[in-house]
Amino acid sequence: MERLDLDMKPAHPLEEAAIHLARYANILNHIKDKTVLDLACGKGYGSALLMQYGAKKVVGVDISVETIEKAKQLFGSTGAEYIAGDAQTVAQLLGESVFDVVVSIETIEHVQDPEALLKTMKKVAKEDAIFYITCPNDYWYFPTENESNPFHIRKYTFEDFSKLTQSVLGNAVSWGLGSTVWGFGTAPLYSNEYQPLGTSWMRQYRSEGGLIIENDSTLPLDTSNCSFYCGIWNASNISFSSGVFPFGMDAYKKIFEAIEYDIISQLRDDNDALRNRVQELEVEFRRKTLFLMAADSENKILKESVSKLDLQKDILQQQIHKNARQAEEETFNLNKQIIELNNKVNDLSHNVDVMKIGYYRYLRMSKYVPVFAKKLVLKMYHKFHG
Repeated sequence: MERLDLDMKPAHPLEEAAIHLARYANILNHIKDKTVLDLACGKGYGSALLMQYGAKKVVGVDISVETIEKAKQLFGSTGAEYIAGDAQTVAQLLGESVFDVVVSIETIEHVQDPEALLKTMKKVAKEDAIFYITCPNDYWYFPTENESNPFHIRKYTFEDFSKLTQSVLGNAVSWGLGSTVWGFGTAPLYSNEYQPLGTSWMRQYRSEGGLIIENDSTLPLDTSNCSFYCGIWNASNISFSSGVFPFGMDAYKKIFEAIEYDIISQLRDDNDALRNRVQELEVEFRRKTLFLMAADSENKILKESVSKLDLQKDILQQQIHKNARQAEEETFNLNKQIIELNNKVNDLSHNVDVMKIGYYRYLRMSKYVPVFAKKLVLKMYHKFHG
């Protein structure tokens, strides 16, 4: 919500008026006969509204001298007082412990040091003062961290806003969420019952009561999808209000027809999207089914291969055991043969030793046997042994 042009009607005057007056409507029940400070009052329509509905004194402060001069021109006749000054140093300008009610409509997002602003508000207020602060939900309008309102220094979630304000103003607070509203109401029959606001184009009628129906089914309102947050401190009998404008049933019908058309169109689009998604899922299902079948076949082949390998392993192990037994038997037989050969060698060695004795005796005795006797013996040996 940025500053409203009050010299001439904007492109959408009803919507703009409702957006701005809805913020101030929540505090109107708490200003009767009170001294009120309207910080960052802009062109002053809010200060004029507060004065019109029962405040004893209203001081509107804004940093822009030009804006304050315009506020005086438009709303000076209401009795509201307008002063140019910095909201963060207003205590030096107006003094301390002065105001019964301090109002700050969507100012906190514009300042570098919001805690200093809150402390200044507390300083200019009386001990039991009522505070009313609103803050835009910029995260709905600018969802990503890279997006922001060019006029705002920072964005606040409700958690950010509530934690910051309560750290300075305390916990005696009632919270409200601002958004569009839908329903039925009763408006005055005659246009002269709408009150002018200074010399601006805006005319309004204060509705004393209304009933808000809890919406727990159709995209219910919460801190993430609201337009703004607001808190009222140190007040009793709080009743949140609205800024609305009436229109005829013909317009209502057109709106519903447009909504129904949009809903039908959206349902058709959703249906087409679902059909496309179903087709995609069917293709994906078939692809995954084929993949699973291929994997199952491959798994069976692998199991068969593993079975064959296990069989070959068993056969090899049996062959290894068989070869090991044969090797043991052959080794045993070879060792046995070696033992037998060693025994024969030992026997032969003994025989050789015995024969050596006879042989050496023969050599010694042959020296004494005549040659003809040797020949005779050999001849007889060959005769008997062939």
